[in-house]
Amino acid sequence: MRKAARKGGRRGVEIHGIILAAGLGERFGSHANKLAAPLSGKALLAWGVDAALRSPLWSVHLILGYQATSVLAAIRGPRLLHGRLVWHWNPEYRTGRASSVRCGLAVLPKSATHALFLPGDVPGVTAGLIGRLCRAAREHPSAPICFPLLPDGSKGHPVIYARSMFPALEAIGGDESGYSLIQRNWSAACKLPLRDDRTQMNVNTVGDLRKVGRALSRG
Repeated sequence: MRKAARKGGRRGVEIHGIILAAGLGERFGSHANKLAAPLSGKALLAWGVDAALRSPLWSVHLILGYQATSVLAAIRGPRLLHGRLVWHWNPEYRTGRASSVRCGLAVLPKSATHALFLPGDVPGVTAGLIGRLCRAAREHPSAPICFPLLPDGSKGHPVIYARSMFPALEAIGGDESGYSLIQRNWSAACKLPLRDDRTQMNVNTVGDLRKVGRALSRG
């Protein structure tokens, strides 16, 4: 683990990023880690890491578990030396996503007012989308949660939680990552409408990887 350099922002609001990259990725159908799989010139996970590092997040915390050494090797290069990136080992990753959520919250600085959660297998998320969500969270300080709203009315990624939600997030278990909290706080949440869902492409299978690769190559 390395210490992240502090990045300036609006006084009183600190939004830190947590990238969930510890899972087994069992639906990928290979012994290789899907997050290390090549996608349009770089590893799948590198897309989300690069977007987060180009955004206004104060720091970016990468939560690793399954085949962590291989994942880090796949995203090697200048990004691993970035002053705002820190990686952490989640020893309980086999118990489900909730353990990585708790791990991420545990490593945030006490000054953090919000946490942005980004799954490592959603390469379409851009720095621009993260920036828009951060602005929305700053402009709606009473909102407990902030997330993109897809054209079909469903929740997108990434999701920002205010510190008031941290205890509830820490209490979840198994493979949950917070969706039940979003459902319970839907009316109070800040929702950022998306005109299309191209930023929401995720990779679960080898077929998904090929499909997303074609979409990214078309820009």
